[in-house]
Amino acid sequence: MLFFLISFWSTAQPQISANLDEALQTKEKEDFIPVIITLQNQYNNELLLQKATRANSPKERRELVVRELKAYSQNEQQQLIDFLTQKQQKGLATDIRGFWIGNFVYAHVSR
Repeated sequence: MLFFLISFWSTAQPQISANLDEALQTKEKEDFIPVIITLQNQYNNELLLQKATRANSPKERRELVVRELKAYSQNEQQQLIDFLTQKQQKGLATDIRGFWIGNFVYAHVSR
């Protein structure tokens, strides 16, 4: 299941760490493995900087950056989180959490 998840949301060759590959080989099917799935699409930093420089104060810049990144990540992660939630209902995933700071999703998944 894990390889499918990573390749499903990536148009490039999926990258699986050596530790994850080893865990997939050695863990029992019913064991859960903690994974971080980093989505390939990331917010355009140059565009974010352009928007942030228009803010009038450091507080406004901070609020703008947080608001933009949260909205972007929520939109980008929705399909993946929906997919993992379906797997969670079947007992194949737990602890699903999306993170806006780097557009990644953390979860425990089983093979």
